[in-house]
Amino acid sequence: MREVFNNVFISSKTSNFDFLEPQTPWVLLDNNPNIYSPLVALKSVLEQVTTSQLFILTVDTPFVSVKTIQTMIESAFKYDIVMACTTEKNHHLCGVFSKSLLPKIDTMLSNDIHKIGYLIQESHTHKIQFDNEEEFLNMNTKSDYLKAKNILKNH
Repeated sequence: MREVFNNVFISSKTSNFDFLEPQTPWVLLDNNPNIYSPLVALKSVLEQVTTSQLFILTVDTPFVSVKTIQTMIESAFKYDIVMACTTEKNHHLCGVFSKSLLPKIDTMLSNDIHKIGYLIQESHTHKIQFDNEEEFLNMNTKSDYLKAKNILKNH
């Protein structure tokens, strides 16, 4: 990520990054450690960064290419959200999010709405279609891990 961005942040509920001691400012701790919601985490990150837009990528999606990231960034200034899509699914947490979303997120949370999909639906969103499903492999299971190992072996 450092080849694309000047600053790379890690968002977490707890500080388990002692090995990053010199770079501690790059760890963003969730302001709501007892609420497990991607929307709450997104709000926390958007509140803590100083830029008007932020590229978000989950840690369990390791194959997203620099070219793909750059494609999304190129469209970002026109939208509140620019996100990746493939034939199989929309990748809600692979994209560029604007700080202008914060009031909408606050309203959603005050109404107990925690779905990122709802935020995407209710915002000025641009979905960019990508063809390579492997690039967006989300590793949540042992099967996903084995698939990822196979992808690495074949590339």
